[in-house]
Amino acid sequence: MTCSGTEPTIRNCRLDNNLRQGCSSRQDAEVVCAGHTEARLVDGEHPCAGRLEVRRGLTWGSVCDADLDQATAHVVCRELHCGSAVSRPRGAHFGPGSGPVWTEAFRCAGNESLLYQCPRGPGHRCGHRQDAGLRCSESVALRLRGGTQHCAGWLDVFYNGTWGAVCSNALKDTSLSIVCKQLGCGEQGWLENRPVHTGVGASWIDNIECRGLRNSTLWHCPSAPWHPRSCAREEEVWITCAGSSGKTPQDPGEAVGCSSNHSCPEEGAVRVRGGEDGCSGRVELWRAGSWGTVCDDSWDLADAEVVCRQLGCGRAVGAPAGAAFGPGSGPVWLAGRGGVRWQ
Repeated sequence: MTCSGTEPTIRNCRLDNNLRQGCSSRQDAEVVCAGHTEARLVDGEHPCAGRLEVRRGLTWGSVCDADLDQATAHVVCRELHCGSAVSRPRGAHFGPGSGPVWTEAFRCAGNESLLYQCPRGPGHRCGHRQDAGLRCSESVALRLRGGTQHCAGWLDVFYNGTWGAVCSNALKDTSLSIVCKQLGCGEQGWLENRPVHTGVGASWIDNIECRGLRNSTLWHCPSAPWHPRSCAREEEVWITCAGSSGKTPQDPGEAVGCSSNHSCPEEGAVRVRGGEDGCSGRVELWRAGSWGTVCDDSWDLADAEVVCRQLGCGRAVGAPAGAAFGPGSGPVWLAGRGGVRWQ
């Protein structure tokens, strides 16, 4: 595929109708457009709390604490699969950022699924001493406390901004195994009797009953409702895990084609996959009844510009190669340029 960069859609580019020979899924084309926006929380004690940073195009920057209202905070927590907003610490509570401080503010209604869906307006001008922070309701984390090594100790969970104990009732081998694997401490654990200790205040969770492969983390396991007084001190649990283990991320993959119950895309339609929104990711093209990828050989910003325009995502700011957004699973339709980034 060869584009000049001015074509209205990718179908107007000169295409090689032959399948690309020798192009693997690690050479899929990708794109990031100007309309690409995503959020993250950094420098907190767990993934659902920290300094709020927003990526616009290719650049991460922080947000003035005066520009983060409760509705926008709820949307960020929802996008990050972290529940709802609990608090918005001000004054660089999680430390100052190092990138730009955005002067454009989000005006979310609070029901949006992703931050990039929110309207934007003028914001405040501030420095990193006013970087916004955020804690979400499902800001959960695990730790083992009080042991002589990191894979043994009192099992605590961080929830709703507070560390609290885990109770021993119903805690069996399957649950212990999941806890130890989640902590990176092997695949086996056992309970130990220890003298009653002063504890950390709250005891958040009781009657945990994990069910093997159906539950990959403690948060997926059935339990009693979370409550800060879930059990008495003598029911808090000390766990010793077998050791350290590595973790291999799963790639859930994605089916190609379309169902007979739904209309198929029009020939030559494009989409992006693997990014945080619809304006960045691996470039995929609908052709002959299937979604397929584009080989990144000679892929450049001119090609990316056309994809960004076709998707309504502004101008292209990057054209990464080498399956930066993960390999595709369908056919490789086109010889030519690989992926796109919009700014």
